[in-house]
Amino acid sequence: MSNYISPKEIKQVINRTSDDQTKIIIFFIYNYGMTPEDVVQLTRRNFIIQNQVVRIQFDRIKTQTKHVFRIPDYFTQTLYKVLSRRKEKQPFFVGTNRKAMSAATLENRLFDETLHQNKKLDPRSLWESHLFWIFRKGYNFSEATKEYGIKHEDKEWSIWEEATQEKRVFPRLLDI
Repeated sequence: MSNYISPKEIKQVINRTSDDQTKIIIFFIYNYGMTPEDVVQLTRRNFIIQNQVVRIQFDRIKTQTKHVFRIPDYFTQTLYKVLSRRKEKQPFFVGTNRKAMSAATLENRLFDETLHQNKKLDPRSLWESHLFWIFRKGYNFSEATKEYGIKHEDKEWSIWEEATQEKRVFPRLLDI
């Protein structure tokens, strides 16, 4: 099998992570293909809560496309813990100084988690794993180009080639 993190492995990683913000960062990058810059721009206003259903709405910085995703039920409790501590316009992810988290701080958190779990959890490996599994689900390269702004000459093309050589996976492996 490939060197990409599987959905089963990512759930184990999230369950072993003690910090709620770090869990959510891993979840957003892996499940929704968000970049660190996309993640740190989020505020409390990006979350819509109606009838015990949580949705996240955000704009991808690279492509300027708007998205709304439903947060799966099994992850809403983790999200509520952080949401309940944030005011309307406050940044969703805050550092130790209680100010908006920077992309560098986010990457440091993932590095610390990598050391703790002995599994590479940097934004790039999470992003590449996201791509690999959505390609395995049948997402084609032209859709990914439009969605993420990737190009044929990028490494993402080889990820697509590798994923298409693997057996196609039909169950909902990711929550997108």
